Amino acid sequence: ESTTEQQEEKKAARMKIRVTTPEGKDIYYNKVWWTLRDVILYAGIGRVQALGLREADVPLVSDHLEDSNYAKAQHEIAPGVYLFTNTSTLTKLKELNIINEKLGLGMTIKTE
Repeated sequence: ESTTEQQEEKKAARMKIRVTTPEGKDIYYNKVWWTLRDVILYAGIGRVQALGLREADVPLVSDHLEDSNYAKAQHEIAPGVYLFTNTSTLTKLKELNIINEKLGLGMTIKTE
């Protein structure tokens, strides 16, 4: 295989997620965690936090930074609210689907 073909395969493997709200607003970023962040803000931080989603024993949405190796993987999405992002795109897709279904948001979620 040529180097160009290998590079194209790597680029093609980077999956992104497009979320469309019932109002027709697209939530779509190059960084999948930004898409997840905006869906959480759309749904309501408290409502998502109440779902109790956890990955690697860290809450998806937390009101404090973890004292572990994962603190660097928590991003502040609102004052004093942190989103845990050290997960695969497939895991983020699963989380988006859970948030959409459990909260009845009626969003369309597609991978690209």
